[in-house]
Amino acid sequence: MDYSFNGQAIVSGNLMLPIVGAGTADLFFAEPDAAIEVGQVGQLVTLGTGRLMTVVDAGSDGGYVRARLVSGRGKLDTQLAPLTYNDEIASRIATSSITEAGETVGAGWEQLDIYCARWTRTGTLREALERLCRLTDTLHWRFAEDGSIVLVNETWPDVTENVDVFLPTQSHERCAAWWPTSGATAPGHSIEVYGTDRHLLRVEYDWQDEDVIVKAWY
Repeated sequence: MDYSFNGQAIVSGNLMLPIVGAGTADLFFAEPDAAIEVGQVGQLVTLGTGRLMTVVDAGSDGGYVRARLVSGRGKLDTQLAPLTYNDEIASRIATSSITEAGETVGAGWEQLDIYCARWTRTGTLREALERLCRLTDTLHWRFAEDGSIVLVNETWPDVTENVDVFLPTQSHERCAAWWPTSGATAPGHSIEVYGTDRHLLRVEYDWQDEDVIVKAWY
């Protein structure tokens, strides 16, 4: 199966991956009795690439089981207990907040080595990470394929090899579209579009049966 969640085939769907934050997926399953429940955690597989995601909404529509997924464990909007930190490094505030909310700490957080004489944490995990990462304009936080939350200093590796055939787009959209050979293309990568390297800021997979189109904004 080219597209599946926890081994259950997907007949159509959409996966959106941003350069900051969590990816989302809206799926329709091939089997009318597919066992999909809110809170279920599993691998969304797209053309050989798996991403750990969690079901946050499920139901039926037009005779199909449908589900909405988010990256990781689905805890980004968990309300954190208010807490004041004194003489702390920003990376430790971030990683302790991630763990407390129930998500998994990934690589790269040591880069957020900014000293905070006094820092008051309020709101959700998402809000806490957004606020902390505003301390720097060079690092992005997002979910890795394994479902952990990582902090990335972009290097823009080229993945043009994942493009089979480019498709027409409107020039004013600042995006490219193509038929893919792989599901690994994601924000933080670059592709060569008609002789120009483009840094990908948002990537969207849209598939119907065996047909899939990737669209990426730069």
